[in-house]
Amino acid sequence: MAIVKMSRFSLFAFDSDRDDLLRELQNFGYVHFVNLDEDEALKEEGLVNVEVPESIVEIEEEIAKVKYSIDLLSRYHTPENGLKSMLKGKDSYTFQELQEKAAKIDYVPIYNKLKELAQKLEKINQEELHLKSLKEEFKPWKTFNYPISGLKKFAQSEVFIGAIPKKLKDKFTEDLTDLTYTYLEIVSEDQGNVYLFALTSKDETEKLNEILRNNSFSHIKLSGEAEPEQEIAKIDTALEELEKEKKAIRDSIKSLADNLPDLEVYYEYLMNNKLRVAAAENFLRTDRINVIKGYIPTDREADFRKAVEASQKNAYYLEIAEADKDDPQVPILLKNSRFARAFESITTMYGLPKYNEIDPTPLLAPFYLFFFGMMVADLGYGLIMLVGTLIALKVAN
Repeated sequence: MAIVKMSRFSLFAFDSDRDDLLRELQNFGYVHFVNLDEDEALKEEGLVNVEVPESIVEIEEEIAKVKYSIDLLSRYHTPENGLKSMLKGKDSYTFQELQEKAAKIDYVPIYNKLKELAQKLEKINQEELHLKSLKEEFKPWKTFNYPISGLKKFAQSEVFIGAIPKKLKDKFTEDLTDLTYTYLEIVSEDQGNVYLFALTSKDETEKLNEILRNNSFSHIKLSGEAEPEQEIAKIDTALEELEKEKKAIRDSIKSLADNLPDLEVYYEYLMNNKLRVAAAENFLRTDRINVIKGYIPTDREADFRKAVEASQKNAYYLEIAEADKDDPQVPILLKNSRFARAFESITTMYGLPKYNEIDPTPLLAPFYLFFFGMMVADLGYGLIMLVGTLIALKVAN
């Protein structure tokens, strides 16, 4: 087999019929447009680029919504096991079948519901982060057995709650020996800090402030009303409730997972629509006429003419000629036997041949199959030896 023989076409069609033309050509499926944006000769004749319709923005917005829904549902959807999925295979549709199936799908209610659930989930996640951060702030004060609300009610004293670097602990303790009416409680220590509570009279407040500044004291403001340990318990209870809410939301999302196949179909439908609308970027136009150039397989010329005729009703000009062998713009389409076709991806991976070259796939296929078979045989032999050795070590004396 070989590279598919291609023909180059030039088409002049009314701008008003462009959408119908593109629908027919998309249904035809075997057309490759040449981007005429760089054709300076045509532009010198007064032709300008075809502007892509604003409808493509709406299509892209729909694509974003459907993809959002698919991505969210996929995270909570349990796929079928590999063998069952492989045996079942994927559904395939013709262009017409895809259009008809998509027309019956209304993704908007699904998207709106998923968006609402996701926003609730995000709000809970933010609340969780806040509570966990608050819990971490309380942890150094867990053994401090005094209500936080009571620390604000001293009339003749000043309260200091905070931390100093651990390396300054001894110096700080020594500095406090000159103070008579100051009470200090070291609540806890970690690797880098000493967490402390200090209560001093109004008379010694200024001196204590100076000592604290000299020892790099950092003020800490504790929120809440009860003792730190009780506040931690309340946070744990709140976190448990949030986890229950999250589970309920996740279950609600999972209940919508049956819509995933329909959403995937609609996504393909929208991508086809976008591809069709965006194809106009390749064209040039006058006030009323679109100039279109491209390539088609030579053996499908008749089908191509029918597709153009179906949308243009004889109001067009079409010229088709055999593609030049040395034309670097000719798209490459491979056609091989059923056996060699399985190896076309290898050829594509290393680079498709030029139009005036030969397709190496039929030559590559038997060698690749032979050497790959040898590797698989070595792997199979190695696995048998491994399993046999493990069994022997287990049961043999």
